[in-house]
Amino acid sequence: RAAPDQPGQPVARLGLMNGDVSVRRGDSGDWVAAILNAPLMAGDSVSVSPGARAELQLDNGNYVRLAGDTELRISDLQPGRIQIQMAKGLITYRVLRDSSNQAEISTPAVAVHPLRLSAVRVEIAPDGMTRISVRRGDVEASTQKGTERVHEGSTMLVRGAQDEPEYQIVSASGRDAWAGFNDQRDTYLLRAQ
Repeated sequence: RAAPDQPGQPVARLGLMNGDVSVRRGDSGDWVAAILNAPLMAGDSVSVSPGARAELQLDNGNYVRLAGDTELRISDLQPGRIQIQMAKGLITYRVLRDSSNQAEISTPAVAVHPLRLSAVRVEIAPDGMTRISVRRGDVEASTQKGTERVHEGSTMLVRGAQDEPEYQIVSASGRDAWAGFNDQRDTYLLRAQ
């Protein structure tokens, strides 16, 4: 495995942690306490305990915010391509600056591709249903049945088996504390430019 921060080797960083956040290096390591700003690479996983929050900076314009009781893995991190695999929980994926990177958030039921400047909330509910709420911009959501564009202000509900998913698009729910936290982080990051 390449050394972190090697020239040309993309790394992600935990830019914010509130509460207990753990990291697992690669697929075989043990979970250890996360360290603020420590480099994370493809193959590393992040777990946020219930009641905690974290923000992962993937490059200069792509951020993923993790709510409590969330686990994800950075499956691909290279120039032009970012892929995150969610095991459980709630995230917001935010594209604050236009870039040539293509991002994908994979869940067991659906793959979500943020388009340009966007904010998308992805939640895997305990019953297995996936909710994709587009707060800004557009995303494409792909299942075994094809790809659907989901627009700002809409939520796509995906349920059922991976090979036979069912989905419907409804109006996004109202704002909550998680939306407020994301707005605060956006304001902070945009001012820090």
